[in-house]
Amino acid sequence: MRNSFSLLVVGVSLICCTSFLTAAAFPFKNEPLFVIEQNGKFGYMDINGKVKIKPRFDDAHDFSEGRALVRKGEGGQTKFGYINTQGQVVVPIKYDYAMDYLEGKAAVVTYKGNDVIDTSYIDKSGKQLFSIGDFLSYGFTEGRAAVITNYIGFGKEKPRLGFIDTEGKFTVQPQYKYNFSDGMSYFQEGLAAVNKDETYGFIDKNGNVKINYRFNTALQFQEGLAAVEDENGKWGFIDTTGKYVIQPQFAEANSFHDGLAPVMQEVNGESLWGFINKEGRLVIPAEYTDAEPFAEGLAAIEVEAGYSGKWGFIDSQGKLVIKPQFDYAEPFHNGLASVQINDGSDNYANASYRNGYINKQGKYVWKPSK
Repeated sequence: MRNSFSLLVVGVSLICCTSFLTAAAFPFKNEPLFVIEQNGKFGYMDINGKVKIKPRFDDAHDFSEGRALVRKGEGGQTKFGYINTQGQVVVPIKYDYAMDYLEGKAAVVTYKGNDVIDTSYIDKSGKQLFSIGDFLSYGFTEGRAAVITNYIGFGKEKPRLGFIDTEGKFTVQPQYKYNFSDGMSYFQEGLAAVNKDETYGFIDKNGNVKINYRFNTALQFQEGLAAVEDENGKWGFIDTTGKYVIQPQFAEANSFHDGLAPVMQEVNGESLWGFINKEGRLVIPAEYTDAEPFAEGLAAIEVEAGYSGKWGFIDSQGKLVIKPQFDYAEPFHNGLASVQINDGSDNYANASYRNGYINKQGKYVWKPSK
């Protein structure tokens, strides 16, 4: 499993990298264009592989709500802004960091120096709606946005998590522990997983505790169920009342999509992934070294191949549809899946990767290129 458009905090530096939004991150976005790379520059193609926005950016993210986050420059000269689906810059490329548009707003960051930033929310024209000051925020879902305090600089208290409403007012004061390795925190199906004293529970949009703190780890709700890890390190699934629907029994688990969820089991001393249904029955055997959730009827799976592994796709019956041949494969969205192949290096740790897109027949729409 790989994390999404992630934030790494190193001293006072904000570093952004691009990858897929997994089930543990914000929901998939339904947009018509796909990020491509040519000669070290990023642009966009349509579903047929036709270039629609010429590669000219130093990094680019998927479109969300008609806007795409793009970057120009390197190192200390890096700046972020937004383009529309015609490739026009509609919000100036001037921010030191920025997030995707969600529910009509985007969080943008300006570094003020001396470990101080100013985070604001802007509308789709770039107009500032409100500032939340020296805090970090990811974006809105269900009318709430996570806010993280004390996340940057030295000598400060540990980061704390709270939530604001669409006017920038706190509905949940920053009181929960936050680990950047957990990824984004957000509301889904009316609840959000929060960490209090190293134990996870769920709160509603006003901060009321709806499911008591008793889990080692918890993912967000998806299709009415949430994957949680108990005190013994076993994963199961609860409903929105906190009752176990599928008892803890798995070594690891991910969220439900299309009625199926990836789970890890120990098989003859190996940790292998399969898929369960909502009754907890293993309907696709645990025989994969890794697996992503289902999307558009297919799931990306990894099988052992030498010292690394190769990725392909199965359908909901477990039938192999696209044979394992990629060094990584992301779930399908809008009819295409992003896949990666390495540069031919035998050194797995130092290999670089090239991205392409395939359709559901496993044919390249956009071939990986240097």
